[in-house]
Amino acid sequence: MSPAKLKLINTMKLRTLLIGCFGGFIMLNSCTESPSVKDYSAYVNPFIGTGGHGHTFPGAVVPHGMIQPSPDTRIDGWDACSGYYYDDNTINGFFAHSRQRHRLL
Repeated sequence: MSPAKLKLINTMKLRTLLIGCFGGFIMLNSCTESPSVKDYSAYVNPFIGTGGHGHTFPGAVVPHGMIQPSPDTRIDGWDACSGYYYDDNTINGFFAHSRQRHRLL
C-alpha cells in the first residue's frame, strides 16, 4: 500500500472512532434524569365531586360518556343519582351507568 492510502485509512479510522465516542457520550449523557421534572399528578384529586352533592364518580368513561362503569354505594335517594358517594363504607355492586339504563356488571 502506498503511504497516501495508509494515511487516508488511518484518518478514516480516527474519524470513525471520534464519531463513535461522541455518539456514545451523547447517548449516555441523555440517560440521566433531569432534576427539573415536576410530578403534577400530586395536584390531582380524582375524588373531587364524589362527596356532598357533587354527583360525580371516580370511574373511567368511554368517549362521550355513553358507558360509565363505576361502583354503586347507594341505591335509593337523591344522593344516589351518580351511584357513588365518597363517605359510604360499603359497595353494593358495580354498574355500567349509561344514558338509558343501569346494567349490573
